[in-house]
Amino acid sequence: MNKAGPVKSLAFLILAMVLGGLPGLASGEDTIAGTYDTNFGNLTLKIDGNKVTGTYPHDAGKIEGVFQGNKVVGKWSEAPTYKPPHDAGDFEYYFPQDKKSFAGKWRYGFGGKEWGGDWHGTRVLADAIERITGDWDSSLGKMTLKQTGNKIVGNYSDKNNSGRIDGIVQGNIIKGGWSQAPSYKPPKEAGEFMFVVSEDRKSFAGKYRSGFGGSSWTGSWTGTKSIGGGYEMVDGVYDTFYGKVPIKLTIKQSGNKVTGNYDHHNGRIEGSVEGREIRGRWLEAPTYKPPKDAGEFRFTFSEDRKSFTGKWHYGFEEGKWRDDWNGKKAQ
Repeated sequence: MNKAGPVKSLAFLILAMVLGGLPGLASGEDTIAGTYDTNFGNLTLKIDGNKVTGTYPHDAGKIEGVFQGNKVVGKWSEAPTYKPPHDAGDFEYYFPQDKKSFAGKWRYGFGGKEWGGDWHGTRVLADAIERITGDWDSSLGKMTLKQTGNKIVGNYSDKNNSGRIDGIVQGNIIKGGWSQAPSYKPPKEAGEFMFVVSEDRKSFAGKYRSGFGGSSWTGSWTGTKSIGGGYEMVDGVYDTFYGKVPIKLTIKQSGNKVTGNYDHHNGRIEGSVEGREIRGRWLEAPTYKPPKDAGEFRFTFSEDRKSFTGKWHYGFEEGKWRDDWNGKKAQ
């Protein structure tokens, strides 16, 4: 038996690395493994070679597929049966080069020609899982922040100020720019800020300055998250109008996740809170599936969380809103 000498072995190793890497090794930048914020809830993907598996919360869903180039092709399945025609089907995800998001499609059943809807997601950064999104009591007024990935946008106001911020999260530090009425421009009504957020994401200590690129800070900017992060206050029973139909809606909150039920066709909702807004899906008997028994909704709550205005439509694809869905907290 011939044995490769050191030179040949080294040559083979270099060739393998050039042609695509050694089996079992993967660059963290190239892998699609991780958690993604999708229109069907948080999707966690695992990859072993080119085999992909994943789980997501809607009806205890799971996926399995094959990673080919920039695409994952496979099947999804959900409770209770995990079988077609209603609880399983095909999907495809398409990833950009940076693997930080995907755009995709899904359908009921296997091998069909028509797709049932979109399935898209954005990677949840490891240092952004505990989101900063929510309402804050700050030294410059009430402030609402919204985090998407490592991006932060927000607004703040008190009797003297009405402003907005946008910035970037890096670990526990947020850096960015602020601007406020009337001009929203420097030198006096725009500038820079820096927040250092506590480990539990419940407070921050920061600074701000007027104008951009200076070396000294104008003053301090501190804040604490409002009770419950401004979220738990949406818990409760609401008298709502689903179009023109009056119904009782009960909402329960856990972190930024919302579930609920209502008496119209044994309906239920599931969604996520961001600031004063809830976005999610509604589902009703008998099938709890689109096109007629499921769809999307959006509620925007008043500042005191005692009422909301909203809209709904059929299906899970973005489209025209069908009707209003408004409510007030029951006394």
